[in-house]
Amino acid sequence: MSRGNILYVGGSGPGNYSRIQDAIDNASDGDTIFVYSGLFYENIQIPKSIYLIGEDKNSTIIDGNNSGDVVIIIKDFVSINKFTIRNGVNGIYILSNNNTIISNNISKNEWRGILSHESKDNIITDNVVSQNNQDGLYLCDFSSHNVVTNNIISENNGSGIVIFVDSDNNNITSNIINANNKANVNIQNSENNLIVNNIICCSKKRDGILLLYSKNNTINSNTINENDGDGIGIHWSSRNTITNNTISINKLDGIRLLYSNSTNNNIYHNNFIDNNQNAYDDGNNNQWNNNYPSCGNYWDSYTGDDVFWGQNQEMNGSDGVGDTPYDISGGDNKDMYPLMEPYGMTTLSLDFRGGLFKCSGIIKNIGNNTAFNVQWNIEIDGGIVLFGRATSGTLPKPLLAGEETQVSSHLILGFGSIILTIAIWADNAPYYSKSTPGKLLLFFIKI
Repeated sequence: MSRGNILYVGGSGPGNYSRIQDAIDNASDGDTIFVYSGLFYENIQIPKSIYLIGEDKNSTIIDGNNSGDVVIIIKDFVSINKFTIRNGVNGIYILSNNNTIISNNISKNEWRGILSHESKDNIITDNVVSQNNQDGLYLCDFSSHNVVTNNIISENNGSGIVIFVDSDNNNITSNIINANNKANVNIQNSENNLIVNNIICCSKKRDGILLLYSKNNTINSNTINENDGDGIGIHWSSRNTITNNTISINKLDGIRLLYSNSTNNNIYHNNFIDNNQNAYDDGNNNQWNNNYPSCGNYWDSYTGDDVFWGQNQEMNGSDGVGDTPYDISGGDNKDMYPLMEPYGMTTLSLDFRGGLFKCSGIIKNIGNNTAFNVQWNIEIDGGIVLFGRATSGTLPKPLLAGEETQVSSHLILGFGSIILTIAIWADNAPYYSKSTPGKLLLFFIKI
């Protein structure tokens, strides 16, 4: 959308409009409407692709006077920025696509703060949505591929965020969602949504996150704590992936899976701390670990030992993984590889070695946490390499903090100047690579 003319509402300039709707009616696609600070009792409709910008989000106020929706977006490619929007049925009602809702205060509406209906590819970011009688943000009826990020959604009478009925592939990232009266995040009959890196806490009556009849959603790297219900409730839902979350101080269960058709959910690399009960699962075929050496979850109530390592505990020595499974209430489910310390990021370092027949590297865990599922790759660029240009592998056990190990390429045959690159990474350590020049003379590598 290209920028057009600028129309002004409020203020003292000549030709300025006194009503926002009048400026919208006289605008064209691509125009900007700038609204000076003031209180505007209006219910506006936006049937054009425009930029609607307030002077200050705290003092530029659109008040619906407790009658109808405050703002209805009908046309695609609308941007609304820096308003307080309050006292309507819905604060902002989105009926179109590719809109941007940014840096607004949206509060005290009878129904929803933001309602998206059959809308997609909208960006909702940096807003404060609070004190709505029903829900903060409601994505419903095929509202898909929306990005909801860096918002504060709190103190709503209902749920913080609802994703409802075939509203798929939404990205809910880096929000604070707290102190709502129902579930802070409520996903129903929807799939493939990402709930990542949010703070989800202090639901007053229900769960932090509730999944109902939903599948293939990813819940990753969230802090989920102090909710009056479960941290995460999974009911009649399947094939969801729950990883790398800290789930703590919830009044019921950290995670509760109910009913036999809550199946094939994958739950690993989470920290369960000080919940009333860490987990309950009476579903089927749910996986509470990612196999060895990626392993399972940290449970503060685990009392087992760590004196062996290996998938079948066949070797003496600690590997940061409990030697006996962690039993999960509700059935016969177990975390086969419980972690001995909270799951967290760590850092790997790398040193080269060269020599006859092959090259090698020393991988060291220089962070403070055990590195799980450490993987490596050695590649040779340049020269004439007849055999052994690439080698890769996975360490047979987790790498404890301060521990190091050596990895080596297979037999290398060739000659000429080469660039040798070794890359390392783990489930909880970032990708790191290091390159160095060398000479390859048949079986001899000089670096």
